[in-house]
Amino acid sequence: MADRIHVTQTLEIIASRPRGSSGTAPAPARLDTCRISYLLHNRDDRPHRVDYRTSIDILVGNNDGALYASPSTHPGQILNGVILEGKTLPDYLQVLEQNNLANPGFVATMTFKPGRGIGPSRVVLTQLGAVGAGQNFWDIPAIPAGDSACAIYWDGHELKPGEKRALAWAYGGGVAAEPEHQARVQLGLSGSFEPDKLFSIAATVEDPLPSQALTLELPAGIERVEGRDVQPVPPPGPEGTSLVLWKARVRRPGDYEIRVRSSTGMVHAKLVSIQPRQATAPERSLP
Repeated sequence: MADRIHVTQTLEIIASRPRGSSGTAPAPARLDTCRISYLLHNRDDRPHRVDYRTSIDILVGNNDGALYASPSTHPGQILNGVILEGKTLPDYLQVLEQNNLANPGFVATMTFKPGRGIGPSRVVLTQLGAVGAGQNFWDIPAIPAGDSACAIYWDGHELKPGEKRALAWAYGGGVAAEPEHQARVQLGLSGSFEPDKLFSIAATVEDPLPSQALTLELPAGIERVEGRDVQPVPPPGPEGTSLVLWKARVRRPGDYEIRVRSSTGMVHAKLVSIQPRQATAPERSLP
C-alpha cells in the first residue's frame, strides 16, 4: 500500500487459443497461460492519480536474452530495444527461445489485451540492467538486450475515494482468451413438456476447456431419463463447439428451474412452466 492506495495482485491459470493458419479448424483451448491481474483501490478520503508499472526479467528455455516478435505490427522483424505504444502496441507479443524468426524454438506469448479496457498502454523492451538503473526509477529506457527484460505501463487514472481500477495482462503458451468468452454455455430445451412426455436438454459449449464437465441439476417434479448427471464436455467439432445432451420427463405440473452447472463455476438455468393437461369434452352425436 502507498498513499492509501491498496494493490491486490491475482495470478490465474486460464485458457489460451494458439493462432493457427487460416482455413483450419479452430484449435482447442489449452490451460497454459497465466493471467496477472492488479486491483487498485483508493482507500483514502481524497482522490489520487495512480500510474502503474511492472517489469519482467525474460527467460525462455535456456535463453536469458530471448527477444520478441510482433507479427501484427512489425512483421518480419526481431524486436530489441523498442518502445511499443499507441498503434505500435500489439494485442499480443511473441517471446522467442531462439532469436530467429525461421527457427524460433519455443514461443511464449504476452497478451496485452486480455479484457476490455484493462490492458497496458505502453511496453518497453529493454535489457535487465536498465530496470531500476539511474536516478529516474520510473522511466525505463529502451536499450538493446543482452539479458533481456521488459517494462509494462498503465497510464495514470484518477481514483476517487473508494474507487477501484482493474488492470491485467497475461503470459504463457498462447494468446489469452477473454474470461467472459471462455467455455460459454448455451442451454436449450426442446420436445414435449406435457406431464409424462420426454423432452431434451441441450448444452452447447463454445471453446470448451480441457477436462470441462457439466452437471445437470433437476428440481423435484422432473426426472432425468437419459444421460448421466455429470458429463464430460467432448472435444469441439469443426465450428469450435461441443454438445452435451440429456432427456428428462415432467412428472407433474408446476414452475421449474432447470440448471446446468459447469466445472468452471458458472451456472446456466432455464425456467419452464408446466400447465395441467386440459380435459377434453366427450363427443356427442347429433339427435
